[in-house]
Amino acid sequence: MLVILVLSISVLLQFTAAFYALRLVKVTSKTYSWILISTALFLMGVRRLIPLYDYILTSGGYPIDLTNELIGLVLSFLMLLGVMGIGPIFAERKQAELKLEDQSQQLTLQMKELEERDEMIRKLSTPLVEVWDGVVMLPLMGFLDTARLDQVTNSILEHLATARAEIVVIDVSGIATVDTSTANYLLRTVQATRLMGSETILTGIRPDVAMTLETLGVDMSSVKTYGTLREGLKYAFAKTGFKVTIG
Repeated sequence: MLVILVLSISVLLQFTAAFYALRLVKVTSKTYSWILISTALFLMGVRRLIPLYDYILTSGGYPIDLTNELIGLVLSFLMLLGVMGIGPIFAERKQAELKLEDQSQQLTLQMKELEERDEMIRKLSTPLVEVWDGVVMLPLMGFLDTARLDQVTNSILEHLATARAEIVVIDVSGIATVDTSTANYLLRTVQATRLMGSETILTGIRPDVAMTLETLGVDMSSVKTYGTLREGLKYAFAKTGFKVTIG
């Protein structure tokens, strides 16, 4: 009776281990590996089922080494524990991967929102104002870095591509400092707008800015400049045929 019990439990443990091994396919995504392991455990269970079947048919006459079967029972139990213990490990790993993926997606969305916000701030910091038909004005204030200078040029060119303007007035009276890089960017902007059929003038050239440009050796001879925005707008209105009387 003890032999039947040992063999029955051993067979049950082997089949249960095979079942758990098959379930690990979904958890680990290692389909072929766990199918092979599950098949091996199932065949081991069948192998232990054969002597049980023979022992029952022969009413205990089939010779069986009880010690060997007890060792087999322990091995079957250990296999089951091993397979059941692997599942939670892979499940936790998968949860960690999903959490990491979710965090990565959230970080990507946050970065995208920051980029969109930064783009909006840059656009707001370079507002193009249509002061009259054919005349647009762009007041610049604060510090100008490379990104903002690029935004200045892009804003003007995008506007000219959709709404033609004869005169573009860039007022630099609010710029904190003007160096060689800033001056060269402004010159390139003037040249780019000229290629699109518009004239760009610079206004608000302060004495200190003029001295700085002179010291740096920046050639502004190709650019029409005015000391005040008022003078620049007067020129722009006159060129577009709008008479302005300034007292």
